[in-house]
Amino acid sequence: MNERDEQLTPEELAVRERVRALGAGAARAGTDADAEPEAGDRPGDSPGERPDAAFRDSLRADFVSGAIVNRAPLVDDAVARSDASLDDARAARADAMDDAEAAIYPDGRRTRRSPRKGAAPKRVRTKRPLWYGVALAVTAALLLYVALKPRSFIEVADLQHVGPIVVDGIRFETGSAIDVRSAIRPGAHVRVGEGSEFVISFGDVLLFQASSGADFTVPIVSASDPTSWFGSLEDGEVRFMTGNDFPGHTIAMSTPEGIVEVRGTMVSVYRDEGATCICVHEGTAMIGASKDDMQPIAAGQRLVLPRDAAPFVDDIAPPHEKDLVDFQNEWMAKYRGQ
Repeated sequence: MNERDEQLTPEELAVRERVRALGAGAARAGTDADAEPEAGDRPGDSPGERPDAAFRDSLRADFVSGAIVNRAPLVDDAVARSDASLDDARAARADAMDDAEAAIYPDGRRTRRSPRKGAAPKRVRTKRPLWYGVALAVTAALLLYVALKPRSFIEVADLQHVGPIVVDGIRFETGSAIDVRSAIRPGAHVRVGEGSEFVISFGDVLLFQASSGADFTVPIVSASDPTSWFGSLEDGEVRFMTGNDFPGHTIAMSTPEGIVEVRGTMVSVYRDEGATCICVHEGTAMIGASKDDMQPIAAGQRLVLPRDAAPFVDDIAPPHEKDLVDFQNEWMAKYRGQ
């Protein structure tokens, strides 16, 4: 039974069924002669099942005269009222849902739907801030740097710390809690106390030895030429031994009296209050009072630059020769592998 049937009374339903039966009978009456016999004419049908002609004529007369009122408009009105009631119910339900959602989400934004009852909860992905990714990248870079960090280019290869050593004005006593090695760097001003001595290696490019009493500046690479190194000596003695990676490099050591350029050799530079003495033990070196007055000095010779006299060339003095031989014997095999 549909919504229209629910609007009819039992008497109206009975009348509608009779009218439908009249229509069906008229349709069967219009078929050709070979059509199947109507109810009541087939063999075995009971006489009571044949339509009553008198009742049919009376019913048709009632419809024509208006005795039976046409209820179709009333049924249509009832169906329309039912549809309107359904629309009102849907609107009320939607309003109730909107009120509930507004109570849950006061700001008017609904970020995600609630899961269905019985459904597995979804994993919520939290959006991390930008700094989180930056911190991860920095940490990874630091770990990579620590893992791949090469050995420091400048390194104190040997130290005899007997007397105090002053580095850039900081005094390091024997047995100091802070190791003086950590303070040695290119360009540092160093004064070696009596009885102390240390050796600095610049990778496989250069080995630098500072004797007791030396006052010098640690060689530093030139900002304009990475193959050029320079330092200075104020007092005492320093020695150089070039390494296997030295070819193509130069190192210059200046004093108040002159300058020496080391080019693949072993030399010592000594200075006191009266003069500067550059001794060439191996190879050659360019030595002069200035860069405009340089001359080559061969192995076994020295150039003396007196403070108040003209420079002169002479054989290496025995004390300096001995120091250079000792330096060579101790470090040649260690540093050059020879």
